[in-house]
Parts: sequence; C-alpha cells; structure tokens
Amino acid sequence: MAITCLDILEFSKGCIEIENEVGYRNAISRSYYAAYHCIYPMMMHGPQDSHQGLIDYLARSDSAEREKYNKKDLLALHYALKNMKGMRVIADYHLTCDGMNKINAKANIATSEKTINKMLEMKSNKTQI
Repeated sequence: MAITCLDILEFSKGCIEIENEVGYRNAISRSYYAAYHCIYPMMMHGPQDSHQGLIDYLARSDSAEREKYNKKDLLALHYALKNMKGMRVIADYHLTCDGMNKINAKANIATSEKTINKMLEMKSNKTQI
C-alpha cells in the first residue's frame, strides 16, 4: 500500500504523543519529509537527485516560469523547506543539541501543514489556468 505526504504528517503528529525527546526529534524529522514529499512530485522540471537541490531549485530565478507557479509562492515553499530541513538535520544528526522539545516539534508540524496546504492550493490553481 502506497502512503502519502499526509500519512507521514499524521505519523509526525503521533510522535509528539510519545512525550519524550525521541518522539519530538522524530516529529521534527517526519514533518519535514511530509512537506518534501508533497512538493517534490509537483515540480516537473526540478532536480531528481537531492533534497537540497529541490530547495535551491525553488529559489531559482527561472523556476516559476518552468513550473508555471507564482514566484512568490515558490519562494515561500523554499524558505519553509529550508527552515524545516535545518531542524531535521539537527534532530537527526546532532543528538547532543538542546532544543528538541515539544514546542519546536509542534512548530515544525505547523510549518509542514501550512506548506503542504500551500502546495495543494498552488496545484489546484495551476490546473484551472
């Protein structure tokens, strides 16, 4: 059975309920991946090889023309993914770093939800053009 970005997002919400640092770190990490897996398949001309490549592509001057999306919308996705990826790297690789708490986990999930909703709205508007 295939899963969707929304399934990953729901899983990240469940991680918070574990009520410990492992759960918070997983919530941060999974919420980033939820947003990434929503945006990545919507970029028909973007890079196919890396997370950072997608983040960089969203900020490129020609990405809006290539994808037929509003440049400001792509930049909003860029900044959200960039921020969430930074938190994911800390959550996944810097185990001695403080700050992996419920507040940051909830913030990352909220950012992921907004980012996914934005991408879905953009896709819907694109099909109406």
